Amino acid sequence: MEDEECFQPVLSSQEEDNFQQLNTVSVVSIPLLLGVERVMKLNRLRPPPDVTRDEWLSPFTQDSYSGMGEIGYRQKGRNLEELLEKQADMIRYLKDHNVKLSHRIMLLASQHRATET
Repeated sequence: MEDEECFQPVLSSQEEDNFQQLNTVSVVSIPLLLGVERVMKLNRLRPPPDVTRDEWLSPFTQDSYSGMGEIGYRQKGRNLEELLEKQADMIRYLKDHNVKLSHRIMLLASQHRATET
């Protein structure tokens, strides 16, 4: 009799199910809460928008940024026409390359359709 009493379950099946559910909720919710905490910290530390940041940074960065309506980066003493010409050449090259890739995609798609039928 004593052996049988030792092996009697401490929790009923309903209590055991509740305990397992509680463990599952704990295992799932702890990492989620830690992730939420990290996101909240990141949101508190986020930098201000660029529009407002440029306004308070511009007095300190006059050497690297002209702040006179120009957009982009340009080294001092570099010829603007040369830069624009290089950009135009790159745009032309990329457009041509895009057309070639489009033709190649169309060719491969038609070959694929032909092999399916």
